[in-house]
Amino acid sequence: MSNDEFTLLARRVRLLERKIDKILEHLEIDFEDNDVGIAANVSPDVIDWVRRGNIIEAIKVYRSYSGVGLKEAKDVIDEINVRVKQGML
Repeated sequence: MSNDEFTLLARRVRLLERKIDKILEHLEIDFEDNDVGIAANVSPDVIDWVRRGNIIEAIKVYRSYSGVGLKEAKDVIDEINVRVKQGML
């Protein structure tokens, strides 16, 4: 799969997630996907960078394939870092 194809798929997945969130909100359903979300949306490369202690590289890699901004990427990587330290990832 090319980088462009992956980027397109990642965008489509984010769009679908937003649509599902709106449906859940409309139906007043509270859904927490804490463990599933992190594991499902982050490549093993990012988790490896976090395990090695290279948070900046993890943020760069995550941003490159997810298309999110710096703040959102940092928040995700911080959460991954906590889970790695707790032995959850």
